[in-house]
Amino acid sequence: MLCRCGHGDLAHTSTRRCVLCDCVRFVDPQAPKPVSVQGRRAWLVRADPEIRPYIWPRGVIGVSWDIQIEVPAVMDEQEMFEFFRSQRNISHEPDGRLRVTSREMFAFIYDIGVGDYILTPMDSKILIGQILGAYDFRPGLLPSRSNPVGHAHTRAVRWLQEVARHDFSNSAQQTLKFRQTIREASSYLREILELTG
Repeated sequence: MLCRCGHGDLAHTSTRRCVLCDCVRFVDPQAPKPVSVQGRRAWLVRADPEIRPYIWPRGVIGVSWDIQIEVPAVMDEQEMFEFFRSQRNISHEPDGRLRVTSREMFAFIYDIGVGDYILTPMDSKILIGQILGAYDFRPGLLPSRSNPVGHAHTRAVRWLQEVARHDFSNSAQQTLKFRQTIREASSYLREILELTG
């Protein structure tokens, strides 16, 4: 990895932060180039604390929702809801909660497009990334203590930058506090582009 500040690998700690200028903006010369931003959207995508150490180095974001099999191709949100209700490990949840969760999975698989930006909170920091690929079921890539296949519902991501929460506007910071796993955040796309520019 090369740092955009130009100080080189020796100036960087294992946390990806430059000891000379506090830069965290890395460029991986092997990584695919970002997709054009025209017509793109932005999303809040939360990562479970147990997978946070893996998502940056593995170039991926993943979710679980205790679904241990690949999500089949579906036609609409109702079919996704029926699929969720058929999974015995989560079928005990009330329909209202299942509908919210299935809607989030639908968004993760179908609404978030290749080239869209994602914001992933990491305590006081926010990872900013750009989606590189379609939904991919990858058991074991992002381990979980409670789910044998881990957070296996994934999207490939080019992680662009790690920034402080306070680098965003107050309005964006409020959105980042929402507890939903998936939430559209396209109204903050300009801020994202400024922070990653």
